[in-house]
Amino acid sequence: MKKPRIFISHSNQDPEAILFLEHLYTELEKCGFDALVDRKRLQPGATWRDEIYTWMGLCHGAVILLTENVFDPNSLWVPRETSILLWRKSLYPDFLIVPVFMGAVTERHLERGHFKDLNLGEIEAVLQGDLKLTVRQIIERFEGLKWQAPTPLEELSSQVSSLLQGLDEDIVRRAVDILRIELGPWDPANDSRRALALRMLQVNLKHSVDVLEYISSYLERESNANRILSIIAPSWVDLCSARWITHCARLKDQKPIVLLNAHRKRTADMYIQRACCRPQKTMWPVITLSEIYGEATVSEILAEVDRALLRTFRLEEDPFGDNVAERLDDLLKTRDEHGKPVFLLMRYQSYLKKFLNELHVALPRITLFILTGNELPDMKDFESTPTRLLEPLLEQGVEEEAQKDFDYAISVIRP
Repeated sequence: MKKPRIFISHSNQDPEAILFLEHLYTELEKCGFDALVDRKRLQPGATWRDEIYTWMGLCHGAVILLTENVFDPNSLWVPRETSILLWRKSLYPDFLIVPVFMGAVTERHLERGHFKDLNLGEIEAVLQGDLKLTVRQIIERFEGLKWQAPTPLEELSSQVSSLLQGLDEDIVRRAVDILRIELGPWDPANDSRRALALRMLQVNLKHSVDVLEYISSYLERESNANRILSIIAPSWVDLCSARWITHCARLKDQKPIVLLNAHRKRTADMYIQRACCRPQKTMWPVITLSEIYGEATVSEILAEVDRALLRTFRLEEDPFGDNVAERLDDLLKTRDEHGKPVFLLMRYQSYLKKFLNELHVALPRITLFILTGNELPDMKDFESTPTRLLEPLLEQGVEEEAQKDFDYAISVIRP
């Protein structure tokens, strides 16, 4: 049986935490957990960022050591790890996170700086006291982790791995060597296909193109290369930004409007696919509009949304059955209850600000996703409606570069 994996987020700049960290690591290992600590596990020369992202994608629980140092405005890594771990919890509410308030840290520290907007205070923390007692309290939180369902990253890697079946072992190992990415202690050395899949999922697409080109001619089915590409393509999207999509879309009341400073539909699709950690076939659905309306703008938009949803979910009117509108409403309610959101993608245009609040109220089970373009609109336009601007913002040229990388990958596997 695999050991439950516990990721420990901490700052290496805090001497006060070192003794505590050492003891926590030792006790977790003694109690049958696989504890992941960067200062313990990172190998010399490893691409540490890719390795830590892999750890956060594969762990079954996490501890966040909150010392005063991590609240320094220049200390970015623990807040970033916290945001990504909270994305895991947004996807699967049972994912266990244990914040630990160390030294003089209190809940009020979470109301400032990079932690201000993360909502970490909603999770019950452990207060540092006696060393052994505090560590015991932390470990007790994880005692229910006797069996572990596959994590989202494991699910995706399994899908990529299945598409690699049939490849000669030498070909797979050569492909692994092409990427030259270290995965650290969770590298499945006895499964080269899984190792290759994990590498391709953790690096920017441009770094995987050579691998796709190499293996595409050996794959049993020509379509497999395209399917692999569709799964790994969103890897460029920042998880800290994608995390807010999951958070907003899964709220039961008043889903905030999501704003992204981009202009391509494909970019929005990549963000949503990254957020739900699913392949295109089962990713959360996104509908778009014609943007051609008359005087009754809101009524026409709502009618077009209904038509698009009926097509998306293949609902047909039954002359002898229930009204299709009622079936659609029931379906959206069921999806909402099961955490499977639906998105309405729109471009921001000046006329929209007159109708945003009305649309938001009329579509309570749908998340409005608005592309603002490179220039952000005046945020006063959204004062009457809850919104979430996805941050970090896309830097200039990143969206275009991602599209170029995808176009090039397509050209390589479809010569």
